[in-house]
Amino acid sequence: MPSIDPYFLFMSGVQALRRRAEAYTWGINGALGVAADPYPHQISTVRRILSDTRIRHLVADEVGLGKTIQALMVINALRMQNPLHKTVVVAPERLLGQWQREAWTRGHVKAAVVGSDEVERGEKPAVLLVRPRDIQDNSEILAPDEQHLIVIDEPQSMPLEVVDRIAQYCSGLRTTTVGRFRQVLVLSATPRLGDTRWRDLIFEMIEPELKGIADQRNTPIFDLLAAREAMAVSKLDGLSGTEKESAGRLAFQCSAITRRISRQSRKAWAKYLPAREIRTVVFEPTQAEVERIVATNSILAQFPNRHDQAASPWIQVKAMARSRRSVRAALDQLSNQVDKNTLAKIRDAATNDPADSRFEALLDVLSSQWSSRPSEKFIIVAGDGLTIDMLGTALPRYIEELRTEGAIATLKRPPGATEETAIDIQQMHAAITPFIEGEARVLILGDWVQAGLNLHHAARNIIFYSVPWDPVAIDQLIGRIDRLRKGGLQNATDESSFGRIKIWRLIMQGAMEERVTRTFDTIRLFDRPIPQLSEEDTQTITHAIEAAARDKLTEHSIGKLAELSMTWDGQGLLSALSDFDQTSPDLTIAISSQLANIKPIEPTMCADREGQTNTSIAERSNEAFLRILDKGNIYSVSSRQDRVNQKIQFKTLWYTREAVGFPAPLSDIGTDNWNSDHAVFLTRREHMSAPPKTKVVTDEGEEHGRLLRFFDHGESLHDDIVDGLKRLCDQNFNGSTPIPELSVLISPEHPLVRHQAKSILLSVGYSETANSIEYDLVPRALQKLASDDTTQAQRSRMMADIREFTDGLQSDDRWLSSTVPPQLYLYASVLENNAWTPLPDNMVVELFKPLGEDGKFRPAPKPLSKGRAFVGSSSLERCKSSHEVMIKSRLAADGKRLSASLAVDLSERLSIIASDAETTVELRSAQHEARKSDVVGDFQREMLRGQLAGLEKRIELADLARRLRRQTLSRGVDTALNGRPVGVWHLCVRLICPS
Repeated sequence: MPSIDPYFLFMSGVQALRRRAEAYTWGINGALGVAADPYPHQISTVRRILSDTRIRHLVADEVGLGKTIQALMVINALRMQNPLHKTVVVAPERLLGQWQREAWTRGHVKAAVVGSDEVERGEKPAVLLVRPRDIQDNSEILAPDEQHLIVIDEPQSMPLEVVDRIAQYCSGLRTTTVGRFRQVLVLSATPRLGDTRWRDLIFEMIEPELKGIADQRNTPIFDLLAAREAMAVSKLDGLSGTEKESAGRLAFQCSAITRRISRQSRKAWAKYLPAREIRTVVFEPTQAEVERIVATNSILAQFPNRHDQAASPWIQVKAMARSRRSVRAALDQLSNQVDKNTLAKIRDAATNDPADSRFEALLDVLSSQWSSRPSEKFIIVAGDGLTIDMLGTALPRYIEELRTEGAIATLKRPPGATEETAIDIQQMHAAITPFIEGEARVLILGDWVQAGLNLHHAARNIIFYSVPWDPVAIDQLIGRIDRLRKGGLQNATDESSFGRIKIWRLIMQGAMEERVTRTFDTIRLFDRPIPQLSEEDTQTITHAIEAAARDKLTEHSIGKLAELSMTWDGQGLLSALSDFDQTSPDLTIAISSQLANIKPIEPTMCADREGQTNTSIAERSNEAFLRILDKGNIYSVSSRQDRVNQKIQFKTLWYTREAVGFPAPLSDIGTDNWNSDHAVFLTRREHMSAPPKTKVVTDEGEEHGRLLRFFDHGESLHDDIVDGLKRLCDQNFNGSTPIPELSVLISPEHPLVRHQAKSILLSVGYSETANSIEYDLVPRALQKLASDDTTQAQRSRMMADIREFTDGLQSDDRWLSSTVPPQLYLYASVLENNAWTPLPDNMVVELFKPLGEDGKFRPAPKPLSKGRAFVGSSSLERCKSSHEVMIKSRLAADGKRLSASLAVDLSERLSIIASDAETTVELRSAQHEARKSDVVGDFQREMLRGQLAGLEKRIELADLARRLRRQTLSRGVDTALNGRPVGVWHLCVRLICPS
């Protein structure tokens, strides 16, 4: 390998250690390496998920609070822990394009869509994207044995039968497949927990053992959960103070209904979001429209017993409030149900009177806004495809700004999905890209477009051309622009306003929609997101909408709605143990403050700490790290700008020309030449475009551009460099070979100039807990149990159980590495009068910083000599030994300091592990008893005996796994506190100041 300057190699290696330490302290096992500002509620939820005894969670944050980012944070941490980790994401078609972009731009991972060339070639992507239809056509695409984690995004937007199929693969309760998904994340602002059918499916995904026990008892899962929680609450009676706090925390994690449900509200985190401004435009109908209102009321009156608002005649009645095209289509659909004279009268009015007061109201809004704010963009919720077509055709006739080609983008419900998922996603992306990234001033879409579509980068205005009658649809549509935005975290830190979003409602006076909208205003639907609604609340609102439409809503009913609304603020699924929920707003703020107050890990370079977050401090120090790599000729790093959009600036990295492929190989960077193989990346979140850009062009001739990376934890370029430098320094500076003394030029302003011309020994010690638990080794006892006297089917099921045991050990490893953080120790001693004198901490830190706070090199770009033995070897060895003793002593003292608090945490975790295992044994025992009581014929008796024997083995395995996991974790904690290995590097320098 070509030679590397030892001084810069050593300093770069120390920075690599600092990066590793950051990942496992405030970086939450690398989760915060995603390219997004980490908000307090996201930090709290992600910490809870990653440190839990297993990953089976519902993230039910209100619309716009960044559930996708939290999922990417979890995936990033899991991939850092296990580079072979695989995730499958199931989401509605319209969301998969967004998932694919954000997986790369923020989560450092390429996501492949079912049907794409990569998947067809048999490649196994780290993230596989699946649409609901794919599962309907072939449920085997869900392969739990090949995937670790399944993310179900917005299940309420999928067909119930698809969610049912997914739930089966998550729980393993109702399938003949051997395994199940060991890790499950459900993302939904409106998971329909008030609906028994949906609630059962959600809990089957996140609480499969308890759902199985409930099924065996023929008891609703919610009743079982409530009974367990009530018993846990009763045990807290009589406790107080610290004892109650500890017992309550354990009770929540073992027995709370919401122990695996996180629900954060917009109200709690309003300072990070824009304010809502509601503008209602009430317009008078024309005479023909008045006649239509009267006729529409009479149509609805003809169906007094029709209550399903998703069926006829409600669909048609709502359509009659939109466009004349929609009116005509609705009349055709009602032709066999309504008096023909009534229909003919409405049809004639719609055909003969060209006036359209609703369209004129829309023109007034757009014209007035663009006259004062020419750059504004608008989302128009049109309701249906016919109205979308009408607006797309008519608006350019009246508004000059919309006459240019591409000024209007439309997003309609596809008439039918294609056979290729990848094609569907491309079509959806092509429809909205002109609005998000291009010149389109208006996006017209239907009210079916709800969850997951991020439009906040492009617009602050949403116009309800006609107000949907579905509260959830309204809530989700507003959520397309009422979301966390770029710079929100810094804005809140600076106590700056984040502006407003405008919600426009066009209401025809005297029409049904006016009465329905008043009902929505009673429950403050447009003012803030709605909570998870109970079945009873949902029915109350549905009945009120119907009564308002029929003009039969009483003042008493309005009062009841207002009372109901007052109980909603911040409300999620209620738990009697909510006081002990670690993701509550108060505790979230406390955790966030605790992490924010963690001092930057030294030696942090070039980062002004005043008013900066840990994330921004790390970014700037990271840039200094890259400058060292470049100045030391370790890698070639430079700055460039996009050839297409010169406002976009980024960095490039490749091997130095003298050392192609060295010093550490970069796994997905070619070695042919710079032009074809260099990587492009960003280092600061504030430099990311909105929405994030996937590719840039660095040179002419790059037809398709080059993938733009983000240099942080989880990104392969970053991790290869960090891991490679650590390995090199382990080999070169571990003290096993003589260390030459390097002369390094410093400026007269250097803070250590008074120690010039003296020998200084630098030593760095590093120890971390990550990967200290040997989860990749399956204990022999479990392997033996799975192989002794078992059939192939029994052995397969037990091996699936063992994989879950291994996953549990990985969870324990994440918990331990966050509880016992890495330690990076810096020491330096100066040789004066033949004696080594330790330097004070503030001076030591400066010795490990080649850069000054202004970003310039205080030592020379390269040392003055290759090294000479200025110091006697025996003297140097004594100092090295002294430093190593001090480092190990510090490590032991830190372990002793942590032991008291960790003992309590360990006890709680061991109890949770035991509780989970007892639930598994209870389920297996119940299944055994139920199967044993089955009456079968002679032909099936042998098969039944085999099934009973298999269940008995699985019960034995579950109990053994519980004991082994507790023992393994206890040993891991003991090692972390008392016997952690520590690596130590040494370098001797002599500072030279020019005269």
